[in-house]
Amino acid sequence: MPGYITYINEKNKWGYIKGYDEELYYFEFTSLMFPQEKLVNNLEVNFEVNLNGIILYALDIKLA
Repeated sequence: MPGYITYINEKNKWGYIKGYDEELYYFEFTSLMFPQEKLVNNLEVNFEVNLNGIILYALDIKLA
């Protein structure tokens, strides 16, 4: 699914992606398939979705 980075918490290594479906997806830096140094707000990405019980979770995050 396409989307873009909307929030990054570098200290705790997590953030949010806003999908083009207007949903927010939580992610952890371990799901990034590119160097974390490239991670910036508004970066366009593609990702897989996993409903992790309570929240929408982004996995396998790649540069768009």
